[in-house]
Amino acid sequence: MHPNKSYFRVLVILPLSSNAGRMRLNGINRFLNEGYNWEIELVRSESAFTPAVFENVSDTTYDGIFVGWFESPEILSLHAHLNTPSVLIGDVGEAARIRRIPNSILFHDDARLIVRAAFVHFHAIGRLVSYGFVPTRTKLFWSDERELAFSEEIRRNGMTADIFRGNDLEAWLKSLPKPAGILCAFDDRAVDVLAACRHAKLSVPGDVSVLGVGNDAQICENVKPHLSSIAVDFQEQGYIAARELHAMMLRGRKPRERTIAAGPVSIMARASTLRESPSGVLVQRAVAFICANAVKGITPDDVVRHIRVSRRLLDLRFREVTGGSVQTAIRERRLDAVRKLLTETKRSIGEIALLCGYRDANYLKNQFKKRFGVSMRSYRMSARPTTSKRGSGQRSGQ
Repeated sequence: MHPNKSYFRVLVILPLSSNAGRMRLNGINRFLNEGYNWEIELVRSESAFTPAVFENVSDTTYDGIFVGWFESPEILSLHAHLNTPSVLIGDVGEAARIRRIPNSILFHDDARLIVRAAFVHFHAIGRLVSYGFVPTRTKLFWSDERELAFSEEIRRNGMTADIFRGNDLEAWLKSLPKPAGILCAFDDRAVDVLAACRHAKLSVPGDVSVLGVGNDAQICENVKPHLSSIAVDFQEQGYIAARELHAMMLRGRKPRERTIAAGPVSIMARASTLRESPSGVLVQRAVAFICANAVKGITPDDVVRHIRVSRRLLDLRFREVTGGSVQTAIRERRLDAVRKLLTETKRSIGEIALLCGYRDANYLKNQFKKRFGVSMRSYRMSARPTTSKRGSGQRSGQ
């Protein structure tokens, strides 16, 4: 399509105030680091994402458009008049409207994968008597998708899911047979459930095991008890979407599929679901030790010595409950600490390496880039609240 171009000019619209937006941008950068050249114009805030973004834009203004935000009817109408290759990340419920954009692909979360991970986790932590789902306060398609998939999964396993419909969350939680497993549409809603459990004097996870979706560490680790959550690989979404967009721009081909369910997902188990079963207690102790000591440079053998079980048993129980390994949990905790120091302090990379248990700063740099797709310096720069060409301002979002 552009045989003589050494680069592509791409409009990228992502909410960098949200974890999902930042990780999707990291996925784009991970793709570009493989040797692809884009000149990016970034719209990073809701206040800047107005119809003006697409006004005075023709099919030749940009080679590609990457949208990770809901498009209002007015913006969608303007976008639909362009034949510019576009990828959009949103809700599968938007597919009918987005089909109006002629040369586009819609990427969306796979509700079935999310729900299956939730059920496997609930099953692994101990036998539950009942299951419930708490949707978003206002009706949203992706919440409905997760609700339907959850009901179908529970029914497939010979049980019935109770869906919260009213205004009295405390009364609904009290009415459920105990112990109950509650999947919430996303992490913010799970925080509401934890608060309702406190007011209703229901123990978590003894009476109610609470699981969110999104794994936003700023939310999950700043509530009591810490919130277990399903992590959607937003970085992988960004990477795959960038790869598809590049192919569309390069070859001028129409997309073979108009909607793609993007995964994968994993469980980050915390105290809100680690029940008082032998496996749950063992893993809870291991997770607590990792959280307290990961930045000290501990290894899985240190966890084994602290828990006083065999490495084989710990690995088995840890994988049953969390779906991951002890080594992965240590690495993720350390890298979370690294990200926090990068964004909240002005410490040098060498200092951050020492503070987070890395003896070799270069090793940390390699691990960080492998995990997040960008260098530590680039990550720090992208997290700064600088003003983009089309405006600034931030808001939280899923």
